[in-house]
Amino acid sequence: MDLAEPLSCSPRYSVLALDLPGHMRSDGPALGTIEAIAERVSAALLASGAQRMLLVGHSMGSLISLEVARRLPNQVAGIALVAVAFPMRVSDALLGATRNDVPAALDMINVWSIAPQSQRSSASLAIPGRASRISGRHCG
Repeated sequence: MDLAEPLSCSPRYSVLALDLPGHMRSDGPALGTIEAIAERVSAALLASGAQRMLLVGHSMGSLISLEVARRLPNQVAGIALVAVAFPMRVSDALLGATRNDVPAALDMINVWSIAPQSQRSSASLAIPGRASRISGRHCG
């Protein structure tokens, strides 16, 4: 697993972004279970020297965050879960693309993540423009 350089989001806090094996830049095959991923993430967080942490998990990352919090109860001060559903269903087309055509998978995620205006509730955050691939990590 690669540990991206800490992101400079706050002078008081360090923000770490982990790249999981089999996802984007990290070498090695994707880990097969949430528990295996959580074990790897827990080890990376402990190796970073962080003593207290807040976890943010998006989609599958929400399941990983819950498992990491279970494993590291004395270090995890809180968690934020984003885009969570139970059961966590994933399209067969997306699963196939993640194995065979990563750029197509990224496009699917970006397009499917932003619903047309007519499908949003009045309480939803309106995001103008078309989805685009996020290629860099930054804050602000």
